[in-house]
Amino acid sequence: DTVALLRGLYLGDVAAADRKLAAVRRLLAQQGADRDLITVVTADHGEHFGEHRLMEHNFSLYVPLLHVPLVVAGRRGVAPAVIDAPVQ
Repeated sequence: DTVALLRGLYLGDVAAADRKLAAVRRLLAQQGADRDLITVVTADHGEHFGEHRLMEHNFSLYVPLLHVPLVVAGRRGVAPAVIDAPVQ
């Protein structure tokens, strides 16, 4: 139950960050500064929620910590895609 609560709080933080990013993009659009805007979003690390008997993001090189999103949006003419292979 505690892990589920912590995961929910974490997802709430992610949702809050999404809303903040959307607000910035709206402000840029209102100023007409979004015509050629490319947005790049990533994270510096993942989180453990009990995997490998670990919590949070300390002292590990397991996939839950290393697998982070990289989202690039706004490039006209490029179809959306999900790339499963590691990128650098």
